[in-house]
Formats: sequence, C-alpha cells, structure tokens
Amino acid sequence: MKVPDEIDTQRAREILEEIRRRRLGTNSSPKTERQYLERLLDIR
Repeated sequence: MKVPDEIDTQRAREILEEIRRRRLGTNSSPKTERQYLERLLDIR
C-alpha cells in the first residue's frame, strides 16, 4: 500500500477546493448532487 506523499496530499486538497468552489457554490447543481458532494467532503 502506497502512503501518499506531500504532492498527492496537496493535489487532493486542490481537488476538494475546486469541488467546493464550482459545484457547491452554484445553485444550478441539482440538490441531490450537492448533497452527495457534501457527504463526500465530510468523509475525511
């Protein structure tokens, strides 16, 4: 099993922030999709 290095960790943070910014910040996303993404982001 590979342990994530700093680059992997930083990339994961960038992806999470992009999800928050683009998908959760708009009301155009379907409610179920926003709820799904919120649940994903809560699992850390």
